Amino acid sequence: MSKYLILFVFISNVWAEAPTFIPLTDAQIHSMGIQVADIIPANTALGLHLPARVTIPPSNIQVVSAPQSGIVLKTYAAVGQEIKQNQMLIKLQSTELLTLQKNYLQALTRQVLAEADSHRDQALFKEGIIAKRKHLESQGKYAETTADTNAQREILRLSGMSEAAIENLSKTRKLAAIVDIIAPNDGVVLENLTTSGQRVNGLDPLCKLANLSILWLDIRATLEQLTTLQVGQAVSISETGSRGKIILLGREVEPTNQTVLVRAEITEGADQLQAGQFVQVHPEITVKERSWYIPSNAIARSGKENVIFIRVEKGFQIQPIQILSNHEQVAVISGNFQDKKIIAINGLASLKALWLK
Repeated sequence: MSKYLILFVFISNVWAEAPTFIPLTDAQIHSMGIQVADIIPANTALGLHLPARVTIPPSNIQVVSAPQSGIVLKTYAAVGQEIKQNQMLIKLQSTELLTLQKNYLQALTRQVLAEADSHRDQALFKEGIIAKRKHLESQGKYAETTADTNAQREILRLSGMSEAAIENLSKTRKLAAIVDIIAPNDGVVLENLTTSGQRVNGLDPLCKLANLSILWLDIRATLEQLTTLQVGQAVSISETGSRGKIILLGREVEPTNQTVLVRAEITEGADQLQAGQFVQVHPEITVKERSWYIPSNAIARSGKENVIFIRVEKGFQIQPIQILSNHEQVAVISGNFQDKKIIAINGLASLKALWLK
């Protein structure tokens, strides 16, 4: 008999003679530092291990532009700062705004005069002093000046003036060359595209904002891996506990690495991720057989056999298992046992030594 066959027989005999029960008292378990925990039923397992990059949906990115040319007097929001809707972003000085305000006030004056003429001619027409044509002409003039005033008011609003500022201008007739540029929505400042003292032209970008309440994962998968994925399938990131679902399976292969874009939308734990961050994503697979979540370090191995140590009266029962998935210190297992079991999760070196001695 060769030495390899003798070794194989020896190992087989050791395994065959390995006990299925390890008797221990509570005091011995405590002194050996063995810790236990309940197993948790599982309905999903983690499948592939895919690289992904956290991105922001294009619809959640907004560029704030200069409403007109001018000089940036002050920038209030810093990159990375969370801002609220209507919060001050930039103070801009613009001489063009003076001209727009003057045009509005002139239109407002014409409207007031036309309104007075319209009311006067209406009274005169009722008394039969003027012809109906004269009355209709004054009404048309009033409607025309009203439309012009509304147009000039809208131009001021598009130029960065708030409704309150326009109302104040209408009452005080005092011109101002300062425009307060405010945040259109809640968000985070991604980038400041200007600095204090810089001259900008109308529609020049000033800063970039983003709503980070919704994030995407741009996942790269090979053609073979793509066949195991589907829209609506859940994905998770073990490092952060974030979860989401696949919303897009790409149709174009990247020439450099022969992968396809798979996009998922984060539905849980978006606040644990940063835009631009690279992560590892696990598509979740529905488990049809009875299975449980356990810590990876609760599994003991001998050769090709995987076992766990189930706490029973007066010791531990050795239970063979099958590992369905094992990622980031959490394993999904199946085996011939029931729910509500307590297993050893620490101190397995001592148990394994007693098991294989």
